[in-house]
Amino acid sequence: DNKYGHPHKEILDELNQFGAKVLRTDLLGAIIMKCVKMNACEINR
Repeated sequence: DNKYGHPHKEILDELNQFGAKVLRTDLLGAIIMKCVKMNACEINR
């Protein structure tokens, strides 16, 4: 938890309903996303 209350549980629930992959820096630390082509991204943590 932080002083802003992010991420909001309601938003996380909604993203999960849509099958979105949620990467949280509060749980995973730094996240690096490199996109080389349209719809082709590499995610490192």
